[in-house]
Amino acid sequence: MGNFVRIPAGPDQSFDAWIEEPPADRFPGPRPALVVLPEIYNVNEWARGVARRYADAGFVALVPDLFWRLEPGQYLPYTPEAQQKGRDLYARLDVAASTRDIGSALAWLRARADSNGKVGVVGFCLGGQLAFLSGVDATPDAVVSYYGTDLHKFLDRVPQLRAPALLHFGETDTRVPASIAGEIERHKLPEQDLVTVVHPAAPHGFSRTGYEPFHAEADARAFEQTLSLFARTL
Repeated sequence: MGNFVRIPAGPDQSFDAWIEEPPADRFPGPRPALVVLPEIYNVNEWARGVARRYADAGFVALVPDLFWRLEPGQYLPYTPEAQQKGRDLYARLDVAASTRDIGSALAWLRARADSNGKVGVVGFCLGGQLAFLSGVDATPDAVVSYYGTDLHKFLDRVPQLRAPALLHFGETDTRVPASIAGEIERHKLPEQDLVTVVHPAAPHGFSRTGYEPFHAEADARAFEQTLSLFARTL
């Protein structure tokens, strides 16, 4: 079972993050790590479960509090009221500062005694956007984005994506249109290690295991593809 740790973020600043560690008997060190970036609901039970899922696959998994600079500890349930709260926090979010916080999380994970020096980023919805941006402005060894919100605002940054990347989209997603995948493909450079995947019949949030609108087939396929990228890069 995981727990919260404090991640340094500059002079006299730090933030909470949930950490899950792989079973030591199955995955002796040194080990790769992941920064898991959650939806607007932040470090809720589902996000902690995602970290456990990756820990069971052999990664040290860290889920940072995305809104600590605004209102720390806002870990939200799946209710209409909480959704509005998350959207309000997102509207006030300093994306550049969040990307710097991801950099702090990457550095903290690399400095662990059990680290193999490789750290990836995987994010969902808002976290998917931040995962993409971390591949431009931070130093992850690989990036995976699930239905990242508002990526159309950052198409000019696609050629600047330095880390190997995998971007998942849902064919029936009304929040993040699947057409964004085609736009990203048109903006990427021939030499970039960047793949977009549109999952048939999958809605927004298709990997929200245990909650609507979970789509088991798309989730299983995306998870397999994600692990394949991380196996190659981490």
